[in-house]
Amino acid sequence: MESSEKEDFDYKALGEVADELGDQRLRSDHAVGEWGVYDEEIVRFAWTFRDVLPVKSEINTQPFKQRILTIGEKFEHYIRTTLGHEGEDKLMAIEFGGPGNHLFAGFPDGLFKQTFGVCLEGDIELNEDSAPKSEKHRVLHVDIFDVSLYRKLRELSSPAGGFSLIISRLVGAHALVSRDSRVLVLVLGAWYDLLLENGLMFVEYANYASAKWRGPAVEGDLENYHTMQKWAQMLRKDYSDVLDVSVAASVFRLWKKEGAPKKLPLLPNT
Repeated sequence: MESSEKEDFDYKALGEVADELGDQRLRSDHAVGEWGVYDEEIVRFAWTFRDVLPVKSEINTQPFKQRILTIGEKFEHYIRTTLGHEGEDKLMAIEFGGPGNHLFAGFPDGLFKQTFGVCLEGDIELNEDSAPKSEKHRVLHVDIFDVSLYRKLRELSSPAGGFSLIISRLVGAHALVSRDSRVLVLVLGAWYDLLLENGLMFVEYANYASAKWRGPAVEGDLENYHTMQKWAQMLRKDYSDVLDVSVAASVFRLWKKEGAPKKLPLLPNT
């Protein structure tokens, strides 16, 4: 499949939806400290995304404690081996919704040229003193709905103009994120636009406990899950040679291979 012509993502639409929803779009200023999950190590991210790892089947046969450690190793290994052949002088990574200090400290030194964390002002204060320090890591205190953020990220990631790894894990903070379907579509579109060819994106799009165990405790989680499943089926049907997608109850993984569409393909009427 040949890549489509370059189309810039509609950042104006993202800004308009953010303005319309106002404080309902994302109130993570209330989230810090309420669930004790913030700026955690790579093994915790691996646990969140375990159901979309290609090696899930071999992990599930192990005892529980060993499984946790193995998932962390497999998560790091999968990312490193998928991206690593690009060369350490080119790779850049970003966490949306968190400072990323402990996360990126879990990767081999030298894998990434630069890493970033994006969170609201004040969020990092809980872990700032104990957070790993690196000259290659930078935290940006910006709302993910701020259109200027994406222009800034383009500049910061030059000359490539994007990232090889994008991760977002909000966990309990999803209780404070609007379930308006436009939020999911526009944010994923903006992040995909920043994802380079051969890049990986891991996103938690719903609260895990709500989606997997208790049903739609937060209105819209179940609907978003069904939407994501239909979307993944469409991508596997029409773009399987250039997009590798896996969706679970609350998370998804996307591998943007060479020749992938420049703009994220969406379901009709979304």
